[in-house]
Amino acid sequence: NGEYVKAGLAELEHWVYEATEEYAGSSWDELKYIRQAVGFLVIHQKPKKSLDEITHDLCPILSIQQLYRISTMYWDDKYGTHSLSPEVVASMRVLMTEDSNN
Repeated sequence: NGEYVKAGLAELEHWVYEATEEYAGSSWDELKYIRQAVGFLVIHQKPKKSLDEITHDLCPILSIQQLYRISTMYWDDKYGTHSLSPEVVASMRVLMTEDSNN
């Protein structure tokens, strides 16, 4: 469950900021991909988000392939919805095809 992972990340963030550099190091930065993926999973009204919003505002460091994988494997059983609109998923497919052809 995304909310459970988000809560665990919040605890870890608290520990990182309380710990010294010797113990925590760059651990919070190393988790940036996971933090963005979890943030994406727990936001509400994903079907209303545009591809531009997702790739520039919500998850700028995740690749289209990563976002596509998360989106197509995700089902929100709390609200009974898919992750993104079919149009956004189709746009991701087109971009991945273009990338693989280059």
